[in-house]
Parts: sequence; C-alpha cells; structure tokens
Amino acid sequence: MHVVFMTNEDLRHVIVETPDGNIVVGINQEIEPPVIQEVPTREVIHPVTEIQVKYNEVTVTVLYIYLYLSIACVIFRTSVVDVINTLCLVCILPIIHSGRLHGRVVLLVYSVICSITTLVSILYLMWLYIGYFFSLTIHLQLTYYWSEIHLIH
Repeated sequence: MHVVFMTNEDLRHVIVETPDGNIVVGINQEIEPPVIQEVPTREVIHPVTEIQVKYNEVTVTVLYIYLYLSIACVIFRTSVVDVINTLCLVCILPIIHSGRLHGRVVLLVYSVICSITTLVSILYLMWLYIGYFFSLTIHLQLTYYWSEIHLIH
C-alpha cells in the first residue's frame, strides 16, 4: 500500500492506492473541515415587457367594409389590381387583430402602396380607382394615427 497524493501534512484527505489497484480516500480526523460560507444567490428576474397595439373599433370595422368592397370588385371586374388589393386587405386584418407592433408598419406600407396606386390611377383617369384608393389611403393613415400602444409588464 502506498500514498498516491499527499503534498502537505495539513491535508484533511489523502488518497491511497492498495496493492490490488483499488483507490481509497482517507480522512485525517485531527484536521477540522473547512468552514464553508454560503454565498447568497440572488435570483435574477428579467422583466418582460410586451408591446400591444389597440386599434379603434370603428376604423377596423371600416376596414372590413373596404374588404367587402374589394371582394365585390373582384367578383364584378376581376382585374389584377382588385385581386392584389383584396389579398392585401385579407392579410392586413389578422395582423391588426393580433395587436403586435409590426402591424403599424404594415399599415403605413400599404398606405404608401395605395397612394402610389392613386397617382397611377390619376394618370389613366380611372375615377373609381382614384376615389377608392385615395379614401383607403386616408383611412389607413387614420387607423395608424388612432392606434394606441400599450406596454404590458
């Protein structure tokens, strides 16, 4: 039997290897165990702030009216502009109902698209498109303006 690890006489533990290859840990009872000081652990709380956007019920209802008008235009005229407009409105309404912040950006982008469509319609003297897309542009901007941002902690 021989000592494998022992560098200091003040050690409390000693590792001993027996002749058959087993390792035994010995404890010196004369040396007191070290005093372990518990370090208080602080629980880190990461505050979660959720941003929720609330839209005016009247403006959302009017957006549904615009959706029904665009569906009627698809049924009666079936132009590419009407189909794209209907698809955009179908995509915008769930985004508005989700209450997420990126819905405001989508409203502004679609408002810019509608204003560009209004300018193109003016060039081709398409009066129905001019009235529809101009009013939709104004309504989308009002929906953006009247939306309220709430911070939820």
